[in-house]
Parts: sequence; structure tokens; C-alpha cells
Amino acid sequence: MPKNNLEGVLEITGKMVIRGKTIKVLRTIKGHTLKDMRESTELTLPTLSAMENEKYNLSLRNQVKITRYLTKELGYTPDEVMVLQAFINSKR
Repeated sequence: MPKNNLEGVLEITGKMVIRGKTIKVLRTIKGHTLKDMRESTELTLPTLSAMENEKYNLSLRNQVKITRYLTKELGYTPDEVMVLQAFINSKR
């Protein structure tokens, strides 16, 4: 079951958590802007920016919106997200 207010992360498919920084990289790879993500998720630009910079914890409802954006709009699979996140985390 997804947890609400995970610090700096989102849960995808009930198994994996995804960091705000990973979302930013995934969005950028596909050439999308925060404005594009705002239009798809209906979240405000300040909220999305704070989430990507891991300064804001999203509600469960908004976590679902971001997960749908990554999988439906950008076409990532959970496995692709997990691999990319592992790579990003190893570069810290």
C-alpha cells in the first residue's frame, strides 16, 4: 500500500519509490518541461518544482497523478524508472 508523505519520493506500482530528482531526469530525457507536466497533472508549477527538488511531499492523490504522467504520458515502464533511479542514486 502506498504511503502518504514519503520524504522526497513517490511510490509506483506498489513496489518501488521514486525520488523527485529522478522524475526531473525522466521528464527532461523526453524533452518535457515543467509546464508540460503541469498541463498533464493539473498541479501547480511551484508544487512540481518543489517536488522535483525534494522540498515538498505530495499527497497520495498527487503521487498517482505523477505516476500516471510518467507511465502514460512519457511511456516509461516501472522497470525503466527503477534502473534509471538506481543509476542516478549511484552518482551521488
